[in-house]
Amino acid sequence: MIRFTSALVLLFLSSAAALAQDDDLYLPYNKVPETTREFWAVVKYEINLGNYRRAREQLKNFWDRLSAEPDQEKFLISLYEKDGLGYFVKLSNIPELRELKEKDPDTEKERPVVDLLMQRISRAVTARLRDPERIRFFVRRLAGSTEERAYAIEQLRRVGPAAVPAIVEMLRDPQLDAKAKEPYYSALFKLNRDAGPPLLACLDSKDARLQMMVLDWFLFSADERIIPYLWYLSASKDAMPAIQDRAKTALSRFTRTPISELPDPKAMCLKEAARWYNHQVEPPPGESPTVWVWDETAGPLPKLVTQSQAEEYWATYWARKALDLDPTYEPAQILLLSAMMDKAHERGGVEQGLDKIAPEVHQLLSGSRSQLLENILDKAMAEHRNAVALAAARALQPIGEWRLVRNSASGLPPLVRALSYPDRRVQMAAAEAILNIPTSDGFLGASRVVEVLRRAITGDVMPRALIAFSDETAARQFADLVRQLGFEPSIALNGRQAVKLAAELGDLEIAFLDPKLSEVGGVNAVVAQLRGNADTAGIPIVLVGEPDQERAMKSLASRYPRVSVISPPPVTLEMLKLNLDPVLKDRESVPLSAAERKAYAESALEWLRRMASGEKPGYDVRPAEPALLRALGDDDLAAGASAVLALRGGKANQQALADLVLSGSRSEEVRAEAARHLRASMQRHGIFLKPEQLSALVKLPETVQNPALKAEAIRIANSLQPDPSADGSRLKAVPPALPRQGQEGQGRQEENP
Repeated sequence: MIRFTSALVLLFLSSAAALAQDDDLYLPYNKVPETTREFWAVVKYEINLGNYRRAREQLKNFWDRLSAEPDQEKFLISLYEKDGLGYFVKLSNIPELRELKEKDPDTEKERPVVDLLMQRISRAVTARLRDPERIRFFVRRLAGSTEERAYAIEQLRRVGPAAVPAIVEMLRDPQLDAKAKEPYYSALFKLNRDAGPPLLACLDSKDARLQMMVLDWFLFSADERIIPYLWYLSASKDAMPAIQDRAKTALSRFTRTPISELPDPKAMCLKEAARWYNHQVEPPPGESPTVWVWDETAGPLPKLVTQSQAEEYWATYWARKALDLDPTYEPAQILLLSAMMDKAHERGGVEQGLDKIAPEVHQLLSGSRSQLLENILDKAMAEHRNAVALAAARALQPIGEWRLVRNSASGLPPLVRALSYPDRRVQMAAAEAILNIPTSDGFLGASRVVEVLRRAITGDVMPRALIAFSDETAARQFADLVRQLGFEPSIALNGRQAVKLAAELGDLEIAFLDPKLSEVGGVNAVVAQLRGNADTAGIPIVLVGEPDQERAMKSLASRYPRVSVISPPPVTLEMLKLNLDPVLKDRESVPLSAAERKAYAESALEWLRRMASGEKPGYDVRPAEPALLRALGDDDLAAGASAVLALRGGKANQQALADLVLSGSRSEEVRAEAARHLRASMQRHGIFLKPEQLSALVKLPETVQNPALKAEAIRIANSLQPDPSADGSRLKAVPPALPRQGQEGQGRQEENP
């Protein structure tokens, strides 16, 4: 037994000794690891034995010492050269190792250490491979011996696209003849496919020989990435005839179409632009996009961009190419401006105009034809591009052309249709553009302008949510949850009430519907009416019901856009958030901010005042009067609403103004302004006040202290009950004027210097 045990020990020690001879393996039984490399050897040793938990402990020690490594990049490259990146990918798939996490300095979030290690190695290797001096060294070796050339090509293949600029530099060198350039030209064909993007950038060069070399490279491998460039080169007036012919021949081969039947090149350039504009090009997996651009001095240069920036660059690039072929090509003009407007608002938000967030785009729009802006608006609405439609409507505001609201054989003009587009910003921008048109005639759509202004006045600080449940208790419980999400809930208990409320509310952002709603055809009819109303066509609709109703709800939701299902009904705020987050993120329109609501309301009140005064004829303000009366309850809007109601006259309007003036709970500044407008209303339209209001107004001067309000109250009281004796009583109470203290005798001194 003892001999057997001794044999096992000897066998183990001999095996361990053999393993220890490998630099990658380090036996902790002989010595405590101290250096970073020794800890890495221990990690690999434990992994090879399958001791993943012990490997995780040693990985922690390794990671701690890695940060103190004097030349960390060199050390990581040595690991890569010995193990390859595949080994680290293998480690990242071991669950026990992934449990060890550290904070990523790039994102400030915790990530598995194995992922961070792989990221650092990738960056170190990339930095080394893309070192310009190293690349130039190997490019120069292309003209060396066969062995040097083979090794240089292998290294340049590992470099990837970053090797292309140095090779192109040699090909453009005027001091080299054709024979001297041949090694560099032939080396291009040895590079990997990832050399394509910088080579495509070379097609923007003015060097015809370089362009022809690039064509050779892509056509040699039948690489279809060159097809969009071929469309442009086949018709470009700047391209040499030989290049045009080569491009046409290649297109005929790629598309299997006779040259005489090839489609219009500018239309194909626009088609490529549309792919990027419509987000149809997927970003490269696991890395940021790189755009290669041509510089006449430096050659192809890489620009690291986001996917959004890449979309903007390529959409505008290809639209410009189409315009280069035909400057009058309006579809390309529309797409070019649309892409710039869309991305400008994506960067700067939609609350402010392009004059604030993208002056250069605003300048382009200011110089564009109104017909072009109309067509941009029309296309944007058809494609539900809210930001583009908004920018186009705003750009039309200073135009002031009557034809913008004149019907044609094709129907309502785009600007009038924008009044019913399911986005409140677009509606308001269109309304203001129309109101800037100097006209005394009415037009089809004038009533919709007033409706848009009415809705702007009714907007509260909190966005509204419609809750249409057949059970009142359930409706109120759900309303409490919705209120905690930042919405002001409005409850309806049947379909008829739901449709009515949706029409009355000015700022409805979302609707929650019970599938058991009664009246007006049930929930199916309510959804149809909400989607058919321009003011609610774009809001999310959420069907909230029990699991046994889920199938029917999903069937209904599938028939309409932005209709979703929550089942079972959430009973906690956390559950509601979990279900609602995807819905709110998918909203077609970004909700109005509090500042926008206030600005829209103030602008609407000013336009209504101008309508009521006759300055803007052709509009009937009466549909907005209920909203104006409601606005009297808001201190920020009361002054503007008072001005409009005073111009409108009428018993209800005048009495509402009097109630505001007499309200002791409102600020005296607001009451003073309302009193001024009440007096103007009485002078303009006569007196329609209740007896108790008349009596209270006569006594008002005795009860207020604010100078402005007191002055207006006295004027109103005098107009209601003129009394000469009251004037005398007030005047005789004024004491005789005496010199103020310190001013005695000043008058005499001035007279007798």
